[in-house]
Formats: sequence, C-alpha cells, structure tokens
Amino acid sequence: MMKKISVSINNKHYNIDEGSSLEALIVERKFSFDEIATAVNNSFVPRSKRSKYKLKNRDSVIIFSAITGG
Repeated sequence: MMKKISVSINNKHYNIDEGSSLEALIVERKFSFDEIATAVNNSFVPRSKRSKYKLKNRDSVIIFSAITGG
C-alpha cells in the first residue's frame, strides 16, 4: 500500500501518494495545464518542471490563473 502525505492546495488539505509529482496532482485535480500557474511553498514552479517536482509532506501548493499581457 502506498504511503500518504499531507499537502495543502489553495489552503485546502489533501492526502496524496508519497512521491507524487506536481504534474500528477494537477491532472488528478483536473486543472487545465495551459491556463494555470503554480507555486510550491511560495516559489514559482514553471510548467516545464512540474513533472519532475516531487511533493513533500506539508507542502503548500498554490494553483492560480496565469495572467498574460503587457
């Protein structure tokens, strides 16, 4: 059986599988990859690094709408 860890996503607590990537979390929670930006523990995580970013117990994930323009 897979060990669980606790993370918060936009201030709501969830138990997820230990070793889960940020990308897996996004897929599991059904967020659209192209329309969001992500941060873990107040540090921006670019889309290109989400699949390799392994979440740890008590990480705080923020998922928000990406804003473009100039």
